Amino acid sequence: LAREFSGDLKASLVATLGMAFTSPLLPYSFLIFPAVPAALLSVYAFRRARLSPGNNRLQLVGLAASLAILPWLHAGYLLISIPLFFFFLAKSWGDRRALAVVLPVVAASGGLFLYYYYDLYGMIIPNYADHAEFLFPFGTLQGMLGLLLDQQWGLLVYSPFYLVALAGIGLLFRTRRLEAIWLLLATAPTFLFFASYSQWWGEWCPPARYLAPILPLAAAPVALFLKHSDAPGRVLSGFLLAVSLLIMGGF
Repeated sequence: LAREFSGDLKASLVATLGMAFTSPLLPYSFLIFPAVPAALLSVYAFRRARLSPGNNRLQLVGLAASLAILPWLHAGYLLISIPLFFFFLAKSWGDRRALAVVLPVVAASGGLFLYYYYDLYGMIIPNYADHAEFLFPFGTLQGMLGLLLDQQWGLLVYSPFYLVALAGIGLLFRTRRLEAIWLLLATAPTFLFFASYSQWWGEWCPPARYLAPILPLAAAPVALFLKHSDAPGRVLSGFLLAVSLLIMGGF
């Protein structure tokens, strides 16, 4: 994804280094949770939707499987699968071959998912208030900052390299506004939903654990910024990368 957005191999490798070997993706790799598989499916589905039309049949099957499997890993990942599905529809509308491959798989998975919850709980969607409360709307504002800056669980506290992604989003809006909007639509529902959740602790879970499934999409703005930034920007990015890797080394 980083290379497709930037066209720069070096910037893409640095972006990958700064995301794959820092929190939360690296510590999550030691744990048995669905977040890292969901991250892989999310980034693959986004890439294939972005490159539509033009995917071959095998790639379309991979896209369909990614969209179909995400909600089964965690019901909250519906908020990733649904916007990515609409991204694919927007890019592929009129491509009968692509629709013929993807729509039946997604429809079958969605129908089974609704039946599964109805059979178990008597409702077709998960009861999101069953485990712990959600604090809409003011808790959402607090949680949005907390997911980034909380002393114990904040993303930027443990992986300040992701500040480069925030700078890259600004660059993306200036140069590729439509793609920036789709990138935000693919990530904002999950970010807002988990920001509203009142219970962040998770035993042996890394900081920013709720953001793990959508963080690989940050590879796009990170690589784009690294490619186009001037020397001071690259030096600062390198410093943030070094700090992030040192923190992970301490872990």
